[in-house]
Parts: sequence; structure tokens; C-alpha cells
Amino acid sequence: MGPIVEFLRSPGAPLLVNVYPYFSNVGDPQNVDLDYAQFTMPDIVVVDGYNGFEYQNLFDAMVDAVYAALDRVGAGNVDVVVSETSCPSAGGFTTTVENARIYNTCR
Repeated sequence: MGPIVEFLRSPGAPLLVNVYPYFSNVGDPQNVDLDYAQFTMPDIVVVDGYNGFEYQNLFDAMVDAVYAALDRVGAGNVDVVVSETSCPSAGGFTTTVENARIYNTCR
């Protein structure tokens, strides 16, 4: 990770990340609630024991994890841009038109 962020830091370029909360739900539906993956969870689900941040959706937790990783390697000043995100378009029990509508309109 170090050489990558050094390469980005030099011209001031952002780190582009793809964030797919649905994959976590599909891969582990027992522990990753669909509502947490698609911005519809009414309550806080995760409290980060390190910094006290509270997460009501997986998207924010995933993006913050990228920032934490950058900070860990001394690159906390590198910007992060979410370059891709979406609901699933094929396969899995969550692949529905209604779930796509919810994911794409709840933010």
C-alpha cells in the first residue's frame, strides 16, 4: 500500500475505491443485515472500539476503513473517491428491482 499512496500523493491524486456493501450481505447474510447494506437500518449497528465512530450503514464503514488504512501507512492526507458502487445486478437473493431502487435512492 505504501508505494501506491506515495505515487498518488506526489501529484495530489485521489485513491479511487469501489464500495459494494451488498457483497458483504450476500457473502454473510447471517451477520450482515440487508438493511445495514442498503442504508435502511434504523439504528446504529457498529461502534468502532478504536475511535468511537458509530455506523448505521456499511457503505460509510467501508469508506472509513479505507481512510483508516491510509492513515495507518502515513497517508491520511490522500483523498478518497468512491469510483463505483451499486446494488447487485445478477445472482443472489438480494438481486431485486426493489432493492436496487432502495439502494439508489436512500442516500
